[in-house]
Amino acid sequence: MKYRTRYVWLFYLLWFLAAGLLTLSVYWCTRHHACSWYGLLISWLLVVIIMGVASRLLIIRLLRPVSEMTEKANRISAKSLHLRIYEGESRGELAELAVTFNRMLDRLEQSFDNQREFVFNIAHELRTPLAAIIGEAELALQSEKTTEDYRRVVKHMLDDAKRLSRLTTGLLDLAKASYETHQLSMKPLRFDEVLMEARSDLLHDNPTYSIRIIFDENIMEDESLTVIRGNFYLLKVALINLIDNACKFSPDADAMVKFAGDDHEKSLSVIVENSGPGILKEEIAQIFKPFFQGTASRKTGGSGIGLPLAQRIIQLHGGHIQIESEPGQLTRVKVGLPTAPSPAPPRS
Repeated sequence: MKYRTRYVWLFYLLWFLAAGLLTLSVYWCTRHHACSWYGLLISWLLVVIIMGVASRLLIIRLLRPVSEMTEKANRISAKSLHLRIYEGESRGELAELAVTFNRMLDRLEQSFDNQREFVFNIAHELRTPLAAIIGEAELALQSEKTTEDYRRVVKHMLDDAKRLSRLTTGLLDLAKASYETHQLSMKPLRFDEVLMEARSDLLHDNPTYSIRIIFDENIMEDESLTVIRGNFYLLKVALINLIDNACKFSPDADAMVKFAGDDHEKSLSVIVENSGPGILKEEIAQIFKPFFQGTASRKTGGSGIGLPLAQRIIQLHGGHIQIESEPGQLTRVKVGLPTAPSPAPPRS
């Protein structure tokens, strides 16, 4: 308010002085009979003209920062998001508007940078398996080969195609997890059923996996602690990614899942553990960055989408996720989710 109030009071002061001068002149002329009504009219017109000019200059002065902000804002485009509006030295309304606008530009610039990086990473991830498929096909067509050679080529191409399929599925899920909560179908559901279905799907696709689920006693005694409000498909995708990572990086393809509920905190927790190479400390800070691959992940041909996708889904449901790792020993992923206040739905 300081910026506007200062000039408004100055405007009022000028008009007050003008009105006072005009009143004094009328009073003096009337008392001393020193001028005619024609002279008073001329005096009144002069005062109005002077005040009009003064008001015009005052308005120009008042709106100059707005004009400067408008001019600078018009120069900002997608290619010049680094530009910022001058915030001034005062802390008035216009300065607050400039600060708010600059913060919005900061968010937009970060969003554009993330988008460019995301597109670059997608192109890189898609190019690798596509190049492998093309190379295998061209090699197979160069000369006659035995049936076994053709089978080997087709198998390699199939593996690359499956990798492409997993990548595109992950990208689609990541896009879906980027929706706002009101854009998704959210309803009360039993989290233990989501967990068991995720386990079943993983074992169907990977028969060599060993997935043990341990239910806490309070879950067994009070089934309402398993109820949350969420999207069944997305939660299953998050669990599949977490458990699949645990099995994939375990020497014996083994993962242990602990499921517990807390009635006092109105939340449930899921802990996924495995023994294996672990994650380096310097990599944990970047592990949730899309397409980031740690030392162990690069050896297994991962895409770097699973953990960022799981984190986004958990956050979308109002939960949190964190990773603890001891290199060469174990990795522990902790997930916390708020439970729903509604009664538990019947078992499906």
